Amino acid sequence: MDRRRAVLEYGDCCGVYIWQFCDVRVSEEWFGTRPRTMNNKGIVDEYRRRKLAYDVVKRIFESYGNGL
Repeated sequence: MDRRRAVLEYGDCCGVYIWQFCDVRVSEEWFGTRPRTMNNKGIVDEYRRRKLAYDVVKRIFESYGNGL
């Protein structure tokens, strides 16, 4: 099984969503050690430019059509 689709192929899974769409600036108290105090886990950056993961996620979602 493709690891990128593992959760979607799991029988008890009824859906997924993107937890953090874009990178955001955060409090120095929480993330003071991160570069530019950014939470950079998004699939697009703070200027909404696509990261490498964006196209992968898009292809996976599109492969399921409206059923996902």
